[in-house]
Amino acid sequence: MDMSRRRFISMAACAAAAAALPMRASTASEPLRLVIPFPAGGVTDAVGRKVADGLREIWNAPIVVENRGGGSGIIGAAYAKGAPPDGRTLFFGYAGTHAANASLFKNLPYDPVADFTPIGLIADTPLLILVNGSAPFSDLRGLIAYAKAHPGKLSFGSQGNGAPSHLVLELFKERAGVSITHIPYKGLSQLVPDLLANRIDGYFAAPLGVTDHINSGKLRALALTATSHLPGLEDVPTTAEAGLPDFDYSSWFGLLAAGQIPEAKADVMSKDLESVVRSEPFQKWAQDRFLRPLASSRSQFADFMAEQTRLLRHIIVSTDITLD
Repeated sequence: MDMSRRRFISMAACAAAAAALPMRASTASEPLRLVIPFPAGGVTDAVGRKVADGLREIWNAPIVVENRGGGSGIIGAAYAKGAPPDGRTLFFGYAGTHAANASLFKNLPYDPVADFTPIGLIADTPLLILVNGSAPFSDLRGLIAYAKAHPGKLSFGSQGNGAPSHLVLELFKERAGVSITHIPYKGLSQLVPDLLANRIDGYFAAPLGVTDHINSGKLRALALTATSHLPGLEDVPTTAEAGLPDFDYSSWFGLLAAGQIPEAKADVMSKDLESVVRSEPFQKWAQDRFLRPLASSRSQFADFMAEQTRLLRHIIVSTDITLD
């Protein structure tokens, strides 16, 4: 092999390595960005920041977290979409931005598939079927029987039209064959007080923030929308155990990169993310907040989002939910 050919091969190998390991070559003057489509504060923002902390250590590079909340995640997703496809802008995606919004909005200003590169899943949280402690039923079978006997009498709140707590309610109504009135709220500030005051009958809630009310008896957890129990909530039956088989629903989070970045770069980022999610500190941190860490490959995450998009499209179309 002549010298020119050796030099060419060496340069090509170096270029490939540089493309695959861009983060580890970062400097303080070139920070990465993580766009979180939620306001600062709250568990969702905390998950994104926890992941950023872990990746900072692996990449030895600064990661600036930018909160761009509002508009069902659209503001943040559209903002991230405009970044160069170089792997330096990351996006904290969830079921709204990368599954439901494609069906909820006719004129979505970003393409969940074409405008982002999936990196991997981070975590999810199944939901509790909560009712007031004075409800005239003590288990899920009783709720379903009561709802069938009194169509439309029960009311369940949600964090707004098209929110995960609304979509899971519509899925529950379909699977259980019941009629329950939906009451949309603008967030949790009034929803939980109304449930405690018995002004609404139920709510599909993330466990964090409501366990004290359950322990006090003010609220009753009838079931967990999962196939297995959550640590710390072992006494709460799964939906299958409570009488509604094949009902599994969770709010989930994943990491994406803005644009279609090179596969070698995405592969390295995915493996590093998986290391963070599988680490003992993250596992413990997540479990303490009733989150289930979900390490995945890039392809597994892409398939998962496609499956979730199909499921949520079915719910949204069949119930004629639209937000524009």
